[in-house]
Amino acid sequence: MAKIALLNIGSELLKGRTLNTNSAWIGEKLKEYGWTVEETLVIHDEADSIKRGLSNLMSRNDAIIITGGLGPTKDDITKPVLMEIFGGEMVRDEETDSRIRKWYEMRQRQINDFILLQALVPSSCTVMTNLVGTAPGMRFDRGGIPVYSLPGVPQEMRHLMEHKVIPDLQKRFPVSQLWLEVVKIFGFPESEVAIRMQTLQPRFNPGVQVAYLPTDGQLKLELSLAEGQGRQEDLIAARQMMEEEFAPWWFTSDDRSLEEVLGEELKKLGKTLALAESATGGALASRITSVSGASKYFLGSMVTYSNQAKCVALGLTEEFIETHGVVSEQVALAMAEGTRERLKADFGIGITGTAQVYPNDPDYGQPVIWFGVATPAGSFTRKGIYHQDRASNIRHACNTAMFLALRELRK
Repeated sequence: MAKIALLNIGSELLKGRTLNTNSAWIGEKLKEYGWTVEETLVIHDEADSIKRGLSNLMSRNDAIIITGGLGPTKDDITKPVLMEIFGGEMVRDEETDSRIRKWYEMRQRQINDFILLQALVPSSCTVMTNLVGTAPGMRFDRGGIPVYSLPGVPQEMRHLMEHKVIPDLQKRFPVSQLWLEVVKIFGFPESEVAIRMQTLQPRFNPGVQVAYLPTDGQLKLELSLAEGQGRQEDLIAARQMMEEEFAPWWFTSDDRSLEEVLGEELKKLGKTLALAESATGGALASRITSVSGASKYFLGSMVTYSNQAKCVALGLTEEFIETHGVVSEQVALAMAEGTRERLKADFGIGITGTAQVYPNDPDYGQPVIWFGVATPAGSFTRKGIYHQDRASNIRHACNTAMFLALRELRK
């Protein structure tokens, strides 16, 4: 199998200012076609780093994919360095030049010399036309090793990968079909899943591989089977066994998010949802409304962060909150019932608690979040205890709330 390496150029990636989502996406995309990433190298925008990094990767891999350093600013030095490595001279790619000029003309923006620099490419490369941006991709070849240089802008990189790089890789390094299946579960520890898999996996075709991908309370179980090691039906059977084994925690067998699955279930049943958020501060509403068509089932969210807001918007009283404490199942339940009643929804969710660790506060030392769920059939509460940073705890809490609602909808 071909060894493919990634070279990510960008000082911002090493300084933590930008997440390296390109590397993860490329690895995931290549896997769909039967390849795996052999290694990934992240380097600064420096000529010596690029030369040294590319030389090392080419010495032990069959193909290299470079991202970053192709913009119009002075720190985008990838092109001149690649010209120095592969030879040639800078020439103007007329198609890119024309596309840039038309792009600016259509938007009635003033073009400048810096942006036109993106039409200059080394004569030693094969230009890969970028239809979603201004910086073209480039392919260099040496000793049978293709080197693909792509923009770091995610949508531009993805376009060139799908329409230029992958088709070229398929011609050079054909691989057998790789079938993939997914099972997503929530709220079941990875270690417990591993224990159950010890008895479940021996029932699979021996060629079926299982990968564990946890995040914020979710666990994505990815099953794969290469052609020649079994039939696609074997993989589907393994997925169905896993769905049955983890049925209480299962929410989908594809790449849909919790908010997408919840939204489709609400829409299918013709039900509506309303929220009252305190600890999550509107993050759950943002997740739900990120799905196209959410207006068909989502009525709104009251971000009642203060006690006063809980009283005015949801009908709670100061005495009630003081009696039970703002971080309590009673308040969470009252919030859920209050928003369901006021917004005339079928389902209401209330969230109250602390997402932040307060090590010196005996009352709020451990992040605790209470969830209230009000349904046509009755109401209930759940308690979540969290252990990570504030942002992670909030994401996990949003997932918990959506899963609780989804499970009630499916009953």
